[in-house]
Amino acid sequence: MDYKKAIKSQYHSSMDMLCQAIEKCPDALWNDQSHTNKFWQLAFHTLYYVDVYTQGTDGNFVFWEKHKENFQHLGRDSKEDPIPTEDAYTKAEILEYYNLVLQSIDARIDATEMEAISEVSWITCTSFELQIHNIKHIMHHVGMMFDRLRHNNTDVEWGKREE
Repeated sequence: MDYKKAIKSQYHSSMDMLCQAIEKCPDALWNDQSHTNKFWQLAFHTLYYVDVYTQGTDGNFVFWEKHKENFQHLGRDSKEDPIPTEDAYTKAEILEYYNLVLQSIDARIDATEMEAISEVSWITCTSFELQIHNIKHIMHHVGMMFDRLRHNNTDVEWGKREE
C-alpha cells in the first residue's frame, strides 16, 4: 500500500471540506461574536496547524507572510482580551492562505520520512502519526464550522466535492 498517497488523498478531502466551510460562510457569521472563537479564527487556526504539521517542524517553521502573532491560538477572543474586529482576517486572506497551504501538501508529504520522530516539540510521535493527528484536527474544526453553517441554514456536503 502507498501510505503517502492515502495520506495525501485524505488531506485533499479534508481540505476541500475546510474550503467549502470558508467559501460558504455568510459575511454575518464570519466575525460573529456569539462564540468564543469567531468563524475566521477557526479557519485560520486550522490552516496554521496544517502548515506547521506538514512542514514537520516548529523549530524552522516558515510563517505565512500575513501571519499575525498569536492569532493561531483559540480561546484568545474573550471579554478580557478580544481581537479587534478590524484585525480579523478577511475571507479573501484566509482563502489565499488556504491555497498556499493546499499547494504545498503533496510535496511536503512526499519529502516526509514517515518513520522518523516528529520535530514538532509539543507532540511526541512519528511523522506518520503526526499526519493522522493533523487530518483529525482539520476535521474537528471543520465539524465545528459545519455545525455553525447548518444552524445558519447553509448547506454543506460531507466529503470531497466533484471536480
